[in-house]
Amino acid sequence: MDTEQLKKPFFIFIEGADGVGKSSTTTLLGEILTNAWKKKVNKTLIMQFTEAGTLLRNIAIKDDTVSEELKFLSYCFSTFYGLDKLISGFDDKDFVIVDRSHASTFAQSICAANMEETTKSHAVKFFSVLNDKFKETYKDRYLFVNLTVTPEVALERMQKSRGELDLFEKRGPVYQEKIRQSYNTFFIYHIDKSNVITINTGEKPLVTVIDDIVLHLKEIGKL
Repeated sequence: MDTEQLKKPFFIFIEGADGVGKSSTTTLLGEILTNAWKKKVNKTLIMQFTEAGTLLRNIAIKDDTVSEELKFLSYCFSTFYGLDKLISGFDDKDFVIVDRSHASTFAQSICAANMEETTKSHAVKFFSVLNDKFKETYKDRYLFVNLTVTPEVALERMQKSRGELDLFEKRGPVYQEKIRQSYNTFFIYHIDKSNVITINTGEKPLVTVIDDIVLHLKEIGKL
């Protein structure tokens, strides 16, 4: 690896459907890498990384007056725009832990309710091109942590922690299961196995989830 690459941070994308524990995992992993491993770490949310992304995310998950196509496009742009800005902004860090990634865009493109199949097909093809570009550009500088749990447990967690559900979450367990399966499809067919670790947060306490991630980082030579 050349000197320029050595200066770049390693990105950890915490992914999965709502309610799997992304925020808790992001927070505790950041604390462990900072305090126990003395690493320079930044934590961020990909969609809210820019003002434009935050605005578009709100259209996607809160405004029930816009079409499914507009929701999806808002979701996509907020994600990819945030990713582009994010990747170029943290050369002074060892790790950047990101809540969500472009994997979310793939999951939504598969599951978007009431969106025409031709539009959905074009969206998936467009995503695949962007994802191939991402993999070629960043190669071994990223890890996806695919968190998973049953839809019933996820919805119960969200209701308890927030007291309300967004427009996607209100579609219920069947939709959440489609999202979960779509993430699995993404990680099986679109990302190399060495760049993914899948953890069921319904079967393990948070501290064990963090231990699994740290162990994987050690195994691939990042710690």
